[in-house]
Amino acid sequence: MDNQKKTIHLNSLFGKLSGKQKLEKRIDELQSYIMELEIESQKLQRRLEKKEKNAKRAISEKQEAEEKLNAANVKIETLQNEIKSIKEERDDLQDIKFRNIEVLHPSKFHDLISKIQSLRSNTDTLITAYIKPDDTLSNLKNPNKLLDSIDDNTKNLLSKIESSTGCILFYDTNHLIRETIVPPLPVTESRWEIKNEFQTGQLNAILEQNFKICVLQIHAGESFVGIANPDEFENYSVIKSSVKAKHKKGGFSQKRFEELRNEDIDHHIEKVQSEFDRMMDGIENDIDYIITGGDRGLTQHVLKNINTNSPVIEKSMDSKIEKYNLNNILKNALSYRRYQI
Repeated sequence: MDNQKKTIHLNSLFGKLSGKQKLEKRIDELQSYIMELEIESQKLQRRLEKKEKNAKRAISEKQEAEEKLNAANVKIETLQNEIKSIKEERDDLQDIKFRNIEVLHPSKFHDLISKIQSLRSNTDTLITAYIKPDDTLSNLKNPNKLLDSIDDNTKNLLSKIESSTGCILFYDTNHLIRETIVPPLPVTESRWEIKNEFQTGQLNAILEQNFKICVLQIHAGESFVGIANPDEFENYSVIKSSVKAKHKKGGFSQKRFEELRNEDIDHHIEKVQSEFDRMMDGIENDIDYIITGGDRGLTQHVLKNINTNSPVIEKSMDSKIEKYNLNNILKNALSYRRYQI
């Protein structure tokens, strides 16, 4: 009986010990799991901190990008306004025109220059600017003072004048007189002055110089070559050739017709060149200038194939080529252009 009780007691004790071990084991398992959770929590915390850091960086980058975008938009708007302003200024410039443009023959020009040189001002308000070919107001001495004295409209209109001889500006800072003269012969010195009277000495020298010129007026089928002094032609020749009129129809016939027409023109140009060489023979060194007019393309073709060292002056003259019209041909060759602003 006692032995039986002892056995029951031992079994009960072992049972209790076995339950404790299970609990301890469970505790160990839970502690191990807790450690895993803590490790995972730390990982998640670091990940969260990294994301927060990235989020802050992203916010900062977004703000920086938005600032750059806003700055770019402001710049775009500024440039668009600048473009608009430039276009408006360009359109305004296109609307600006000379008050009057006229061609003056030498006798009529003498009257004009007499009036200009007689003008006087109580103060130094009268600007005279001589501008050589290919020069501009900006190339002259003390250009800033000159440019500040002249209004923008005048400067812009001056830039539109095409001249192979240069030009002379007569300008009153009170805007009573604003005129530009394109002379028939080149301005040889660029300079400007502001005084109480216009400086016409250099222009008078052009008017009074003794010279010899060759006049070339070229057209397909009819051209003129002449040698002249300031008063009259000393020698001249009218060159005529049969040149077919332009063909209006299309197709092969037009192509062949144009070929024949070009052959006619080439033959005419050869005749002009031959006559030019004949007329210049022995006097080439006496010719001061060659003044050209008529068809510009044909004129350029002739000039490429002639041998001369004389300066060439291109003019938009187109006189009627007739023997009885010699005086007008010379007047047009020696004409002045007057631009009133």
